[in-house]
Amino acid sequence: MAESVVYGVATRLGNLLEQEAKFLYGVSDQVQQLQTELKRIQCLLKEADARQHESEIVMQGVAEMRDLAYDAEDIIATYALKVASNKGGGVQKALKRFTCILGEGITVHQVGSKIADIMTKLSNLRKSFEENGIRESIMQGRGPSSLNETQREQRETYPHPERIVVGLEDDTNKLVAFLLKEEGVASICGMGGLGKTTLAKMVYNHHQVKRHFDRRAWVYISQQFQRRRVWEDILISLLSPSKDQRDDIRTLNNAMLVEKIRLVQQEQTCLVILDDIWKIEDWNILREVFPMENTDSKILLSSRNKNLALYVDPRGLHELQCLNNEKSWELLEKIAISWRSGKILFFLEKLI
Repeated sequence: MAESVVYGVATRLGNLLEQEAKFLYGVSDQVQQLQTELKRIQCLLKEADARQHESEIVMQGVAEMRDLAYDAEDIIATYALKVASNKGGGVQKALKRFTCILGEGITVHQVGSKIADIMTKLSNLRKSFEENGIRESIMQGRGPSSLNETQREQRETYPHPERIVVGLEDDTNKLVAFLLKEEGVASICGMGGLGKTTLAKMVYNHHQVKRHFDRRAWVYISQQFQRRRVWEDILISLLSPSKDQRDDIRTLNNAMLVEKIRLVQQEQTCLVILDDIWKIEDWNILREVFPMENTDSKILLSSRNKNLALYVDPRGLHELQCLNNEKSWELLEKIAISWRSGKILFFLEKLI
């Protein structure tokens, strides 16, 4: 749905402004204005999505809105990448939505012009929606919790291995060695899009990890942290219970739930991976379910927040680096080969 796409893009732009503002030099104000406009548009899109079959104009507008949201994210993320690569001596990285190797530089003026063009188109589409009877007041019944749940569902990760991976072998081996031989909590940190979740999946599925740990759990945290949900997810992931047993877990009070999570980690050798944790406060809430003494169980977390990783355990910090040019091209080639001809054409158009 276009509504969830626009919400996701607006949220990710907000994250970029908060986490990587230094890489938006010269355009941060315009990015902020664009995020605000996307949020205003979002207030119209629930109704527009539902009514697009009634009008060709509305249907076309919904499709254009979705494309504009993606275009906005691509332009801004590409600019942030270029600034980051210049600061890092020309090192490139893979973006979340698509991998690209930048050729000629993108100037502040060019990016500003593109953002202004998208803003104009967004404004015109919003007016078109309003002219067709679609009003912002329609969205009043939808609260922030519903929107947060939409974002969480969009971004939720799972431990199945990625098909295409380049340049993470050494990182994987270092983390596996730490988890098997060293004391403390391991963490993967780095800016968005570097491959933190991909690396965590490689560790989770590594043959030595599977052999060493009796039980493994993969739990997605996110900015929409909910203590009770995460606790339940940890225990369910560790035990792989039947449906009836899952229902029983959900009826436990907090004290009993925490005790059961701690007990299984003390009685067996467990690995718990906490993917995409954002705040120190969230870790402080979660830490009580992890016995730090008299256990061989281990924890691996991924986060954009280096301060969080240092706070949890500086001994286990693993800071992920950008791919170099050679590895970036290798990744590009593997992705291009794996796609069908139509998708390859779309990808090449993105690079032009």
